[in-house]
Amino acid sequence: MRFCGNHWQQLQDAIAERGLSSLVADSGEQAVRNMASEIKEGSTIDNFDPLMGAHNFIWSGAMSIASTRYNANPLMMMAEDPEHPEWQCPICFLNWLHAEHDKVCTKEGCDYPKGFTYDEEAISLAADQMLMEWRKLGGNT
Repeated sequence: MRFCGNHWQQLQDAIAERGLSSLVADSGEQAVRNMASEIKEGSTIDNFDPLMGAHNFIWSGAMSIASTRYNANPLMMMAEDPEHPEWQCPICFLNWLHAEHDKVCTKEGCDYPKGFTYDEEAISLAADQMLMEWRKLGGNT
């Protein structure tokens, strides 16, 4: 479960734009400790990691959108398929699903906008959600 380099950088930039970079774990080990603490104790100012929170928010949303909007198996994102490396990034996966829909849809008045991508929507929504979560915890930016 990983993002492509481009979307990961965009997500990091969005977190930085909201003034939350200083809250991001310094290492993968610290991120795991923060997540374990969050599961055990709930979110606190001390274990809040906006980058991992945004990561999980996007994955959760992508799984839901894949299954409900595109009737696709969201577990495809966990497959190591050399012919579909885009399946491993949740945003690339949604973009691929939408492009596939664009190719085959013949429904009159289809409300799926042609050429749509999830890049901006997913990243902005997740980063905004993390800023709201931080403020709920009493944090200031």
